[in-house]
Order: sequence, then structure tokens, then C-alpha cells
Amino acid sequence: PKRRAAGGTGPQGHRYPVRELGEVTRLEWMRARRRKGWPHKFFPHMSASLTRERLGPDRYARAIKVSIVRNPYERIVSTYYWRQHLLGKEIGFERWCLEFASEIDRDNKVYLTDGKVAIDRFLRFENLGSDIASLEADYPALAGLGDAFSRTDAKTGGRPRQATFAALSAGQPALRKLVEKRCRFEIERFGYTPE
Repeated sequence: PKRRAAGGTGPQGHRYPVRELGEVTRLEWMRARRRKGWPHKFFPHMSASLTRERLGPDRYARAIKVSIVRNPYERIVSTYYWRQHLLGKEIGFERWCLEFASEIDRDNKVYLTDGKVAIDRFLRFENLGSDIASLEADYPALAGLGDAFSRTDAKTGGRPRQATFAALSAGQPALRKLVEKRCRFEIERFGYTPE
């Protein structure tokens, strides 16, 4: 709803075409039924390997793979508050990190395939405007992408301003080590820190 109100059209080309419905798995049909919609061939946070499988190796090889990357310490705090909202109950940050550790490195499947980087171009969340401008300059067909992103503010306002990884993990050095281990790719490649 927020994206449509900002002038966006919503996802395009993400549903299975009628001619491919025979490929839809039982699990995908169940998900579609829960959503009361059509089976999705492509969806947010989809793994690079599944994207390659569904596009086919030739189209995947020709495609420019673009992904937004975010400081994992910031992303974890944001995800923590978002999940609290969805769960409708509060659990402590340390307990959440330990019980839902797979949430910490969930984007690795988007960035990596068989341990190798699958993305051609990363857009850093904290520099999104300038990174998108650079992408538009290199690929003129994407002109207007920056404007579309600038009008989108989905999932904002769910987290207190003072909620930082450093504040939430104070006195719990094991949490920092857990993130360093599980998010090594982002930390090493982009130099992210918890401060």
C-alpha cells in the first residue's frame, strides 16, 4: 500500500505464467492459497541459486545481478524490531539473536552461490541515493529508479531511535562474535562495524 501510494506499480513479472503452471510445486501452491493469490516465480529475498534455476543459466549469466546490502548490525536491530511487531510479543534482544540466528545471515543466500559472490553490483543501504545514481548512469534504461526509491519508505518508524546494536548488546560480547562469524562477507567486503 505505501509503495502504491508513492506512485509505484507494485511487483511486475513475478508470477508464474500460465504456460509454466505445471512447474509449480505443491508447497508453492499452498503458499499461493494462503496469500489468496497466484503462485510467485520470483519473490523478495530470493536466493541467488533459486533465481539462477528459475531464470535458466543463459538468462542468468546475461543478467546484471543487483542487490542492496546493509550494515548487518543495523539490519539485525531493524529485523529484531520488525519481527517483534509481527510476533505481537517481546523477547529480549540476546534471546532473539540466539533463537533466531538464521535471521542474522539470511542475506548470504542472496549474495552468495556455492560460497562465491553472485552479485554484480551492490547498492549500499546507507548510500542508496548515490549508488542508484551511479547504477542509472551505467545503465540508462534504469533512469528514474532513484526517484522511485526516494518516494518509498516502507517499514519505517518501527524501531526506537536509540536502539543500536551497541546499545542492545552491551555487556554481551558473544553477540558481536556471533554477528562477526555469520556476517563475515558483509563485514569484510564493506567494512561494517557495530558503531
